Amino acid sequence: KHSNLSCIIILLRSPNKMVTTNGMHQNIYPAVNGMDAAVQQQQQDICGRCGYGGCDVRVSSCGCTLHARCTPVTPNNQMTTCPRCHRSSVALLLLPMSFLEMDEARKAAAALSASGKRGKKRKSATIARLNPEVSAVDENGSGSGNDTSDLRTGRWTTEETAFCDKLIAKFEVGELPIADGIKLNDFLSNMLKSKQSRLTKKMKNAKLSSRTFTPKAGYIMDAAEAREFSELEDSFIRSISCSMERAEIRFHMQKEWREQFSSFCVAVGQQMNADAWLSSVEEMDRRTSQARDAARMARRKVMMGYALKRDMNPGNGIFIDKSGANVSSGAGSPPPVGGTEDFMSSFVSKSGGNI
Repeated sequence: KHSNLSCIIILLRSPNKMVTTNGMHQNIYPAVNGMDAAVQQQQQDICGRCGYGGCDVRVSSCGCTLHARCTPVTPNNQMTTCPRCHRSSVALLLLPMSFLEMDEARKAAAALSASGKRGKKRKSATIARLNPEVSAVDENGSGSGNDTSDLRTGRWTTEETAFCDKLIAKFEVGELPIADGIKLNDFLSNMLKSKQSRLTKKMKNAKLSSRTFTPKAGYIMDAAEAREFSELEDSFIRSISCSMERAEIRFHMQKEWREQFSSFCVAVGQQMNADAWLSSVEEMDRRTSQARDAARMARRKVMMGYALKRDMNPGNGIFIDKSGANVSSGAGSPPPVGGTEDFMSSFVSKSGGNI
């Protein structure tokens, strides 16, 4: 038994969050598989103002963590005191991106692609984006038919609508750490990873492109408002049923907040250490380039196999000799030596090397 019971009282607020006696939220994740463990690792740092995980910055002097939108940096004043422990501080550390959950999502996408199981169109598109080397082409050498666009389409959920409304409200009052003059439609499209047409269809009379941002506070000033904002964001992410798409959106939104905040700090002169963040950006670029190369090689392999099949059936194939001047087609026309290489070299030259 403890003498001070107030120190151990924990009030359960939802299945995935708890509120301790100091008012801070802490996410509870059952580490059943790799995906949950990755989320748990990523959510360990709790924001000192709103109490939710997934923080963007760390205060250098005391180590407290904050979301970009909760960090009291204004267009006219730099942060001089930590809002949580009230210690003097002038420098911030921009946290690097975590790839744990995205790696687990890619493994899941690869497993689903290998098993041949698909599902809804949106889920198939997510699999194609996370595992492009498997989903790039089909057995006939053409596209797989999945929508591999990075931008989201489809219906709006109640949770996404509520979060979007809150984003618009804070955009209008200037309580976000984003660049001066950015248009509302561009901001929402980037933050929600949504197509512009999806936004205009949802908000037909909102005139999104004519509304621009004017920074006033630069952060969410009221702690209760900051808590509500984070709760709506968390509810939106959790409303996404596909775990792979959920990981993709969480990663994308954290990247957007940190990019916007770093630009904002540079504009107002806030001291910030971004070395770790820049290293993770380089890692993101490396992974993107690696995925693009893997998808290109996968398409090339399929096209090579398709060309070989055409060579083995001269009645239906087209053959190009080594000089490239004579083209023969039809039954009884034997393929010349090196027909496959010449076919592929001609295909590469016509397509500009993008196969």
